Amino acid sequence: MGIWNNKSCKMKISIRKQISNDLKFYGGKNLYRKILIFLFSPEFKVLMYYRIMHKLQKSRFSKLNVLLSYRLKTKYNCDFDPFAEIGENFKIAHAIGILVGRGKIGNNVTIFQHVTIGSHGIPGIDNKYPIIKDGVKIYAGAKILGGITIGENSIIGANAVVTRDIPPNSIVVSAPAKIVG
Repeated sequence: MGIWNNKSCKMKISIRKQISNDLKFYGGKNLYRKILIFLFSPEFKVLMYYRIMHKLQKSRFSKLNVLLSYRLKTKYNCDFDPFAEIGENFKIAHAIGILVGRGKIGNNVTIFQHVTIGSHGIPGIDNKYPIIKDGVKIYAGAKILGGITIGENSIIGANAVVTRDIPPNSIVVSAPAKIVG
């Protein structure tokens, strides 16, 4: 059977389905638009690289992630951990300087350029990663660090540095982050 066993076929179908759903979400209403997005949209390509790396991480081909990660970093200046869990309808507004660690990101999340979602990096303390719930918008330059939870439908303002839990339906700005709405 080799690589064409049932497990490999299921993996290919799920990757194809996810990428097809992402194409539709990024505006691929017809074949022409899907081809344009697939070939020329850096935001879609960054997400596609992540989806492939995430699936490969759970397979015997996980060593290919080194090559894909290198390509993602050098061409798009983005770094996505293959162990990160990203939901559906994940919108990247501008694919420049985005770093996503091993955190969990829900559905319908939008992020802008130069956003960091990662560990706090403090030695001696467990490296925990953020959990971002559904419907969150994270604007340019925001940093979300540590084992925190960002509640549903929250807005993280530009250049905010978030290091503590944020309740649902909040607006957060400033460094250090302050809830203003």
